[in-house]
Amino acid sequence: MTTLATMKAEIADELARADLTGIIATSITEAIKFYQSTRFSFHTVTGDDFYFTTVANQEFYDRYDHHMIDNIREIDCVVLEVGTSSWTMHPVKMEFFETLISAATGEPSSYNYSNNRFRLYPVPLDSSHTIRVTAHVDRDGPATDDETCNPWMNEASLLIKSRALVNVMRKINLSKIGDPYSKQDLLMYREMELEALQDLKGSSNMQDSTMGRVESY
Repeated sequence: MTTLATMKAEIADELARADLTGIIATSITEAIKFYQSTRFSFHTVTGDDFYFTTVANQEFYDRYDHHMIDNIREIDCVVLEVGTSSWTMHPVKMEFFETLISAATGEPSSYNYSNNRFRLYPVPLDSSHTIRVTAHVDRDGPATDDETCNPWMNEASLLIKSRALVNVMRKINLSKIGDPYSKQDLLMYREMELEALQDLKGSSNMQDSTMGRVESY
């Protein structure tokens, strides 16, 4: 397993530069941000980990109901549980709510997700129902240098390291901090990044297939 501190040190050693602490840290953050939109297995969360409970007469649900609601990129399915029964809820556009004469109450059967919040219809009448979500969500980078078990520093460590190296070299060339790196140097690390990306996609596809769901990239 890799930590942020280890990755920073490895990049500094790779470039033989001890004066790039800030640039390296920023480049790692940028690399993680860049790959948030690419779906890997660790980006997918299921209803076992991502669920919230309805509140009577509460129509909207946001990060205060579950922190992951703020991080959704793509929803696979939303399931309502009522006692021992469950069924898939139907997504609707925001325009659907504009056509309603009044907000009905009852067991929700539809939802809209926009502006980082869920809107349920009908408005829940009870506070005992569970909403389970399967979705592609953003995964935070490590909060500290010594944080362990962060997927960007473990499953995606080679990808992020390679991307960060390319970012650092480009910044150095643009700002002219020291000798510039050649196109061959940039190409070498770019090829490492692409190889790491394909490997990670392959393992993610294999895991999704094992779970009965294959992603298309």
